[in-house]
Amino acid sequence: MQTISTTRRDLFRSSAQVLVLSILTDGPTHGYAIQRELKRTLSQTLSASSLYPLLGELQAQGLIASTPTTHNGRPRKVYHLTAAGQQHLRKSATHWQATIAQLQSVVLPAVRRVATRK
Repeated sequence: MQTISTTRRDLFRSSAQVLVLSILTDGPTHGYAIQRELKRTLSQTLSASSLYPLLGELQAQGLIASTPTTHNGRPRKVYHLTAAGQQHLRKSATHWQATIAQLQSVVLPAVRRVATRK
């Protein structure tokens, strides 16, 4: 049986692409800052071994682009949302909202039924 934390983690991971694109709407940033923002806003984060391949996929799809920079003498990539990424985010967010609404239409009434049975 899945625990609540496992269910939350699974939902978070399945939403990772739209979450990363959403963070990049605030402007260009590097991978570590994306990790920090996820932790700050959702109390969840993606490991580097999950985040950087995802950033690579998003870049290969043309949804984000990167610019090499140096910070404290260390090479770093700064990622930004492309026009295609903005369009994809709008579509993804619409589908994401519809999916959440569908899930809620099943789960919330069930929770109310269970709560009234005590």
